[in-house]
Amino acid sequence: MDFDEAVKFIEGSRSRGIKPGLERITDLLGRMGNPQAHLKFLHIAGTNGKGSAGAMLSKILCEANYKTGFYNSPYIKSPVESLLIDGYTVSEDLFADAVGAIKKFEVFMDDKPTEYEILTAAAFECFMREGCVAVVLEACMGGRRDVTNVIAPKNLLAAIILQIGLDHTKYLGDTAEKIAREKAGVIKRGRPIVLYEQADSIMDVVKDEAKKNNSECYVAHLSAADGYNVSLRGPHQKRNAAAAVTAARLLNGCGFNISELDIKNALARVNWPYRTEIKNRNGCRCLFDSAHNPDGVAALAELIKNDYPKTEVVFLAGFLRDKDYVSMLKIIKPLGKTIVCVTPDNPRALHAEELQKVCVELGFFAETEKCSPEALIKAAAIANNKKQNLVCVFGSQYMLQNV
Repeated sequence: MDFDEAVKFIEGSRSRGIKPGLERITDLLGRMGNPQAHLKFLHIAGTNGKGSAGAMLSKILCEANYKTGFYNSPYIKSPVESLLIDGYTVSEDLFADAVGAIKKFEVFMDDKPTEYEILTAAAFECFMREGCVAVVLEACMGGRRDVTNVIAPKNLLAAIILQIGLDHTKYLGDTAEKIAREKAGVIKRGRPIVLYEQADSIMDVVKDEAKKNNSECYVAHLSAADGYNVSLRGPHQKRNAAAAVTAARLLNGCGFNISELDIKNALARVNWPYRTEIKNRNGCRCLFDSAHNPDGVAALAELIKNDYPKTEVVFLAGFLRDKDYVSMLKIIKPLGKTIVCVTPDNPRALHAEELQKVCVELGFFAETEKCSPEALIKAAAIANNKKQNLVCVFGSQYMLQNV
């Protein structure tokens, strides 16, 4: 199997949808010889911040000269973006070889694996083959029944639980506390947990789960990030950095040797695409962010208010149908009332015309465009005509790959 065939195989599994549970991934990995059993993991769960905190923690480990795998989701353009070793995507040949092996086992499975089950199994296989000393593992969705939660307690260095809010409520629960209980399922008996400082009701749920599992809980207070220059922009990234720093210091009690200089250098140099990332496009400043739920958009809005206090922003956005896009639109409305609506490249997408109708009802001036570079050209032209020179592109990551 070559790389293009591997990509087509993964995309072909997308029609199987989302199926929480560990039965298929356990079956598949067992047939593969359980590559995850040869690895040590830092398992990250939460509603927001997993990619950013994971990138910081991976960078810290790399600065300390540990060969580090980083599995994240979803990818923007190519599935290899989800599999990083020392900050670089795995080779297309290695990835294709791992997916090819999965395909050979998959034919014998009555209950076929989903897209993320295949991608997760491929990540474990690639990281094992390359001899990664540590793997930063981002939960795909949830925790207890998440595909990544197949790892055994002996292979877990620490669990990390970040900000928890309302997202994926169909699968995880309709309150933040219910979602917290589900995400706390990544806690393993006797293994430490790092907990992002947040609402007491949510922290109490996680601490209760940690107590049941005899797991020591380390709260990542914001002060843990004091004195560090964090290259990722926004107040919320300081909070993500606090979790990464707390976890990194915890590793020094697990056989690792990570210095304060390693942490300092990593946080100052870390890069994570499409997280409050500024690019100059079409003669205009463009702020890209993958915020796709109300809490994420609230953090984005806070950054814009702080960094561009007198700017009327032009937005370019697209969402999946099952997201709370009405709440997100209400959050950004005070910052700008012009929006270009697109349809993300996903079967669950909200069509641009439907989004436009909602935007108009909320008081926006809304246009539609194909989810393509032309959408950004249109948004930039509007911003330049207004002499504001700032476009904010946010929403589904399935939109970002095309604009």
